[in-house]
Amino acid sequence: EKALELAETLLTIYKSAADAEAKQTAIKKKKSEAAAEEASSAESSEGLPSNTAAYKARLITQKKELYKDPPALPPSHILIEETWVKSPKRDNRTGELTFPPGQYEETNKLLKEFRPNRTPEEILRSGCFGGTYFRPIVSAVTNRRYVPSEVLKDTVLTEWIEGLDV
Repeated sequence: EKALELAETLLTIYKSAADAEAKQTAIKKKKSEAAAEEASSAESSEGLPSNTAAYKARLITQKKELYKDPPALPPSHILIEETWVKSPKRDNRTGELTFPPGQYEETNKLLKEFRPNRTPEEILRSGCFGGTYFRPIVSAVTNRRYVPSEVLKDTVLTEWIEGLDV
């Protein structure tokens, strides 16, 4: 009789544990489905991804290489100067460039350490990134298709790309 009581008690405990586990599994499944649905809708919309699941979905859909899982989100905002700043100055001894300060203090702090040895024009003319800057792309960040000639005409000085096949 004691063994039967113990068996019934254990059965009750196991049933309770199984119910709790089933509830937890259902909650996880709902969350996963909601994240997948949000990621799916984010795949087709332009703009920055709302979360890492949406960004990962874009990367996978566009067959891009996934370097981290989950991927790191791009910055939520980028400061863009409203007017062109003066050209950088080259140090004749080291060949390094220094850039004049702009209107944003946050950017100016970064510029103090930024010492490239080529100007933006030199980089573009040398076929930066193996020339791949000049091919159409679909960005996983903005989920937009970019045509090089359209992007370049709005973002760099005309003389920087004059004579280049863009």
